[in-house]
Amino acid sequence: MALHSAGKGKLLAVIGDE
Repeated sequence: MALHSAGKGKLLAVIGDE
């Protein structure tokens, strides 16, 4: 599930960038 992992990481990055 590399795609799922990348998606979660991107989401966390977006939240952290807020």
